[in-house]
Amino acid sequence: MSFIYDRGVKAQQNWESKEFRTAAKTWHDTSIRFDYQYMFEFCGLPIIQDPQDICMLQEVIWKIKPTVVIETGVARGGSLILSAVVLAALSQAAVLNGDLILKRRVIGIDIDLRNENLVNLREHPLRNMIELVEGSSVDLEVVAAVSKLITPEDVVMVILDSNHEENHVLGELMLYSEFVSLGSAMLVMDTGIEFVPPDTFSRKRPWGPGSNPYTASKKFLGTQKGKDFIVDQTLEKRMIITCATEGLLLRTKK
Repeated sequence: MSFIYDRGVKAQQNWESKEFRTAAKTWHDTSIRFDYQYMFEFCGLPIIQDPQDICMLQEVIWKIKPTVVIETGVARGGSLILSAVVLAALSQAAVLNGDLILKRRVIGIDIDLRNENLVNLREHPLRNMIELVEGSSVDLEVVAAVSKLITPEDVVMVILDSNHEENHVLGELMLYSEFVSLGSAMLVMDTGIEFVPPDTFSRKRPWGPGSNPYTASKKFLGTQKGKDFIVDQTLEKRMIITCATEGLLLRTKK
């Protein structure tokens, strides 16, 4: 006799529960005020994410199996390492199974690659899987530099997590959507900013409700390029707590 737990059914029940959703939102809003998302490391480097989003990120990468993950916003480097670890696991599985071994790597883009973070990334055991590009993610020279690191055969996934102002994120969406392979995804992080009380953040920010990744994503989806993508909330319904509300965009046309 076997027992199969249907996560989809339970996730939908949780999603439809006002009690559960309200409790989760209250906790999450409070956790942001206490910088809870700054408390974690991933394989040796700080990662600024909710634990649920760390789980979500690895699920998406493992399912898509990209050869390249482009990330805008490096911060302390932990998110790059998370992507690299999952890609390394995919490559090791290919070795163990005698499958075709693909060159998998992470491209990290940041306007300010600070020396301490550079040193930590360059000393990390997965350093050879990471390419760094310094500059604004919406600078066309930076985009051109990223393009040179990608081949036509690559399966590309994109994670946007840099400047959260609407105009900046919309620019990223328009530019980096070009790289996303058919069947792959673009993850727009921190869309949840739209739904938190304005005084939630412990430091003054240039973005907030009304100008953030969520509003940028909605504008992008209304463009011609955006019509190639759909919002997928399957993982969001399971995680409930996430910074990436409606932030998983799957490419269904190209």
